[in-house]
Amino acid sequence: MNRKLTLFVAALVSLLLLVLIDSALRQFLLEVTFAIKSEFITIRKEIHETIQEHFDQKKRIQALQKKNRELFRYKLLFEDMKNRFDALQRECNAFLPYQVHLQLVSVISYTKFGDFTSLWIDTSIPKNTLYGVLDGDKVAGIAMNEKGHAKVLLLGNKKCSFGVVIGAKANGIAIGSGDNRYIDIRYIPTYQKIHIGDEVVTNGLDAIFVYGIRVGKVVRIANEGSYQVARVRVYADLTHPRFLWLMKL
Repeated sequence: MNRKLTLFVAALVSLLLLVLIDSALRQFLLEVTFAIKSEFITIRKEIHETIQEHFDQKKRIQALQKKNRELFRYKLLFEDMKNRFDALQRECNAFLPYQVHLQLVSVISYTKFGDFTSLWIDTSIPKNTLYGVLDGDKVAGIAMNEKGHAKVLLLGNKKCSFGVVIGAKANGIAIGSGDNRYIDIRYIPTYQKIHIGDEVVTNGLDAIFVYGIRVGKVVRIANEGSYQVARVRVYADLTHPRFLWLMKL
């Protein structure tokens, strides 16, 4: 009887130990599996981010290469026009001082909280001097010295103004509308015919910009007294400017 009881107790203890060991083993395997899955997900995410970053860099490189090709083409065209201009001056024996200096500058910040039409830039500008500001090959605004700092008035700033040509030959003054997406052209003579869709470029008569830099297209025309006023949708994207070009004549 005692032998049977001993065997029964031994079997019961063995069963309990097996259950406990099995439970601990399952828990151990669960934790190991969870750790492996977690590490796998982390590695997969890092690989995906690395691949995505690679493709983003590739796209940026392709965009810069395309931009460089465009700039090279513009350089060739500029050199050709400059040679023709110099030849014309020699033929007419009339030499005009005409030099353009361009400088790439970085944007520091907006000048006021909530005002997205003016910026501080990382450069210096002499007092009582106005520079043209470009976003690539498009007009972005004007720059000046304000209390010893270089300030840019973007196209939406109501203090930004410069001379323009609408369509074939209608002259006017571009003035900020309060919205960087639009600019208003004022003081257009009523006898000048302008149309929706006409392209607007700088007229080169204000000593700020050279002639022919693209500004935008006319989207609305109205009469204001003895003049016409045109609302223009600008070409420059001034949503988040980081770098701009300064033009000094």
